[in-house]
Amino acid sequence: MFVYGSGCYLSNPVEAIRPGTIVSFGMYRLPCGHKPYQDGDPEIWMDIDWIVLDVIPPFSPETRLESSGGHKALMITRDCLDWDFFDYDKATWEGSSIQHLMNQYMYEQFYFPEDDRSAIIVSPHEDHQLCCYFNPDYFFLLTLDQVLHYFPEEKDRRSEMHFADELRLPLPGKSPDSVKWNDPDTFILKNEVSREPSNWWTCTPYTWEKAKDVLELNDDDEELFSECFGVDEEEDDVIPHMFAIGHQGEPFIIQADADEIGIRPAVWVDLDKVKIKR
Repeated sequence: MFVYGSGCYLSNPVEAIRPGTIVSFGMYRLPCGHKPYQDGDPEIWMDIDWIVLDVIPPFSPETRLESSGGHKALMITRDCLDWDFFDYDKATWEGSSIQHLMNQYMYEQFYFPEDDRSAIIVSPHEDHQLCCYFNPDYFFLLTLDQVLHYFPEEKDRRSEMHFADELRLPLPGKSPDSVKWNDPDTFILKNEVSREPSNWWTCTPYTWEKAKDVLELNDDDEELFSECFGVDEEEDDVIPHMFAIGHQGEPFIIQADADEIGIRPAVWVDLDKVKIKR
């Protein structure tokens, strides 16, 4: 685990981990423009950067890691690490498709050195008033309230997603028209990383009360919003809606089965088990 700007002159550099610190641990394979991966897809791995949101209890001259211990950090990835739908027919985290994806596929596919993996807490820290109570999870999504609490400014909520692209470049001296997609003798393969702004999921389902509060709506808007986003209990095919964060950091409402929304895993880390690499 690396701490950027940690000030390693400290007797224990773990004490430099505080809200706003960027911590790097683990690696992930960049997504392509399709799912699942196919033979021949470019395989590019990147370090996972995490933004520290909270440390409990916070470090202070009176509270030293060596003497007190028990420090835990809530972190969220700086970038979206993947994209997928939340669920086809539910707007609750427990048992959702995205919960399974994050805690089975993503957790197993990410590369973590053993020291880093052992520091990931399975259950969230229940003493924290804004914590998600979703167990047993390694990774989880922040609630909308958490997002607004930890990122008060929209600009700080913006996120990007990196993609692994496979380019077919013409041979030296040849024109782009000479490239034949299925003829390897006509091109040079080059793997490239591209990035673009991304929406990303929260785990908060749509309700009129939450929409009115967050989006600053009037009572006159309730009927329209209920028609657009409400769930008709008599209709089995009505898709529930979730809150997500837009490209500019604004909250918005989207169907739970939208499949091109980014995923920013959050995690609790036991700082007593963290080993800082200098």
